[in-house]
Amino acid sequence: MAVITGLDMAINSVSTAHQFRIDLAKELIEYIATNGQSGVGNKCGVLDWRGTAMAYGYLPAILPGASFTFTGSLDGTYGFTGSAYCEAVEIVWDVENGKYIGHTIQFTRNGALTVGEAAATDSTKPNPPCSQSLPLSLGGTTVSDVSYMRLKLMCPGFPRNTTSTAGGRQRTRGAFAAEFEYRCYYQNPGTLPTRGLYYTVNPYCTDTLYWDVNWMTPEIISGYANPSSRRPVNARILMKLYGANGTDQGYVKTPAAAPATVWPFS
Repeated sequence: MAVITGLDMAINSVSTAHQFRIDLAKELIEYIATNGQSGVGNKCGVLDWRGTAMAYGYLPAILPGASFTFTGSLDGTYGFTGSAYCEAVEIVWDVENGKYIGHTIQFTRNGALTVGEAAATDSTKPNPPCSQSLPLSLGGTTVSDVSYMRLKLMCPGFPRNTTSTAGGRQRTRGAFAAEFEYRCYYQNPGTLPTRGLYYTVNPYCTDTLYWDVNWMTPEIISGYANPSSRRPVNARILMKLYGANGTDQGYVKTPAAAPATVWPFS
C-alpha cells in the first residue's frame, strides 16, 4: 500500500483548504444473553458519520442549515464522498499572533458515505487574508486593542433514523444560534459592553467588508489582571444571538459586496 502526504488533498467547493477529518461510527447496542458465555456482544446499531473541514478565509463555502454533497479527496482520486448536513461554521481572527483568518466547517451524515474513489481539485489561486489591523465594531463603535475574535454560527440538525434512512441517521434543519467571542486589552472596565443590552456586531474581514450580526448580547464578561503573566490587563467577552429587540427582527449577513442573509432562513 502506497503512503501519501496529503499535499494533493482537496474538498469540493472549498478554496484554500488545509485540513479535513472524517469520523465514521456505528452506535453499537450491547447485549448479554444466556448463551453468550458471559460475554458482551455487539451487533445492531445506528450508522453515523461526522466531519470537519478547515480552510483559510472569512467566508465558508457552506453555511449552517445547508444540505450538500461532501467530497474530500486525499490525493485527487481517493477519499470520501456522501450527502452531508452543515451544523456549524466558526471563523477565527487571531490578531495577537498575526495569523491568517481561518474557518472550520462542521458537518454530519445526511446519507451514506462512500469510501474509496473521490475526485476533487482546487484550481483557485491562494490568497489567504491576514487578521492584522482589522477592526471590530460593537454597536457602531470601534473597540480598541482587540487581540482575538471568533464568530460561530450554528444550526444543529434534528436527527432521525427510520425505515427510509438505510440504517443511519439523517438530519432535518433545526434552530439557528450564534455566538461571538473577543478579547481585548483595556484600562477602564466601564468601556466593556453591558450585560442586558444588545449590540450590532461587525468583525471586519477587509477594510470594507464585515460580518453583520444584529443583534448580540453579552453572556460572560471576564476581566484579568495578572502582572506575573507579563501581559497587560485584558478581558474576554462572550456574546450570544439576541434575535429580535421587540420591534425589529435581527439578522446575520455575510461579508460581501452584496451581502447574503444567513439568518433568518428564506
